[in-house]
Amino acid sequence: MVAAREAISTGRTVVHAVTGSTPELREWARRCLTKTWDDLSPRTIDTRERSYRLHIDPHLGHRQIGDISPFDIDEWQNTLKAEAGEITRTIEKAVEALRAMLNLAVKLELIDRNPIKGVPRAPKNSNRRRGQRVMSRDEVQQLLDACEETANRAVVLVALECGLRRGEIVALRWRDIDFKARRINVAHAIVQTKTKGRVEKIRKGGFTARPAISPALCDLLSGYRAEAAVDPGSGPNDPVWPGRGRREGKRDASSTMCPEAMGTRISRLITLAGLLDERGKPRFSLHDLRRTGASFAEENNVAESIIGAQLGHAPGSRMTRQHYIRRTEESVQDRYVAGFDWS
Repeated sequence: MVAAREAISTGRTVVHAVTGSTPELREWARRCLTKTWDDLSPRTIDTRERSYRLHIDPHLGHRQIGDISPFDIDEWQNTLKAEAGEITRTIEKAVEALRAMLNLAVKLELIDRNPIKGVPRAPKNSNRRRGQRVMSRDEVQQLLDACEETANRAVVLVALECGLRRGEIVALRWRDIDFKARRINVAHAIVQTKTKGRVEKIRKGGFTARPAISPALCDLLSGYRAEAAVDPGSGPNDPVWPGRGRREGKRDASSTMCPEAMGTRISRLITLAGLLDERGKPRFSLHDLRRTGASFAEENNVAESIIGAQLGHAPGSRMTRQHYIRRTEESVQDRYVAGFDWS
């Protein structure tokens, strides 16, 4: 076992000196999670660790990686599907985590081939609501009407107009808002991890986005800052939406909010607005505001490249069209027949 660990650390093909076999997946996963993936974001590492612990280790953790076959992978996927009733995003993440672990094993010549490559990808659940929720203008107004506090109305409009993600929203500081140019400099995002706590990192994409804000939102944010001046929370380095941290028994306006708390905040506002599904759950999320804003812009004939820039996508990215412009095709079809007039 010692020889195997030494071989893993040096990148050589691992063969146990006594058994002549490759290490158990459990041992290899520990190595991946603690050393190899240091370049990944803390949230991604947390997601893979959770996927391994809950969905991979109970079924395959005791198996030696060299003995895992495509048949074993297929049986494992079928077991997860039977437990969940369908292919969920949770299962997809577990498959992604295992694929990454075994790809690394191939790269370091622990195994000759990744057994997952011999298994057809499980079909995604076509009924999953993820990526398909866009609010109507009436629903947006309904949500805004439910925002009695300026802070809540401001965060809803920032998510809608600027397309900021929740981690980017809670990372915003007053110095990031350029009131004169009506721009927001989005350079960082905050992630909450189990191992490292709350971590500030470079935003997704690796570059600073600079979305525009409307004159109305600019005035709203200016008024919100004036309200915040009553507390010591309006300094340039303080968060626009501070957390609930405390210092010396008083609220610390310089503390950042947890991204999940911001998501919960929006969910409560959506519930208050009465935008619920048949189960009484919120029909939309904070991220759906980002998608809604992009779809409204597309309806207003804004170029896809401009929408992508507002969302912080890299130039030429297909992400904008594939995942964020989600209006029904009816508006596009209406535009097609608008030029036909037989009267």
